[in-house]
Amino acid sequence: MELHTLGLKFKDEKKWEEVISTFLDAAKIREKRLPKTHIDLEETYLELASCFFDYRDYRQSIFYFQKVLQIEESLPTLNYDTLYTINDSLGRAYFNLQEYKEGISYCKKAAEIRQKHLTLDKSRLADALLSLANYEYTLGSYSSSIETAKEGLNALGTDPSENPGISSALYAILGSGYKETSQYEKAVESFNKSIELEIKQFGATNHILAAKYEALADIYLDMTILITIWECG
Repeated sequence: MELHTLGLKFKDEKKWEEVISTFLDAAKIREKRLPKTHIDLEETYLELASCFFDYRDYRQSIFYFQKVLQIEESLPTLNYDTLYTINDSLGRAYFNLQEYKEGISYCKKAAEIRQKHLTLDKSRLADALLSLANYEYTLGSYSSSIETAKEGLNALGTDPSENPGISSALYAILGSGYKETSQYEKAVESFNKSIELEIKQFGATNHILAAKYEALADIYLDMTILITIWECG
């Protein structure tokens, strides 16, 4: 049995240590026998990247995802589905290593591929933009996070209540961005919309809703402090 096929067999049997060691051996053999851009070599690299990601060995996962990306980008006909998946996976791996600038870079590439080259339903596109907005916010790129969240809401169309879960999350990250950039009235408006949609989706009693009320209270507190300073000045 060919080693790559054996690795797949071990994967089906969930023998994870054997999976990785077998795919590593398969990669060594294929590297000797095949051109660097051969599709069979990419297949083994992708399995290794996915296995290492699941094992939370993100550095090794990145190493093999990069190899897959190099092969994909060298092909005469680009497969945008694969390019999206690899860039998105690289972004998530870098974020798990807390290397946020690299993570943002790959997530942006993934989002651009989705918008320009893939036919998506609006909720999937909005969800991709939500992930990117959250990453930008984590990095402290609050203005970028605001713009990306707006793009996500625009992708959903005129009625956010059709997708209340994603819409609520987009309004929340939008409100958080406004708060960090001292746009308090817009922050309050965004969080109120998020809370309204959250109640519609999950009811009036859930821990996420409590966190949003707490965030809204913090905004009002910041506004009160600013008014007091202004009046005293």
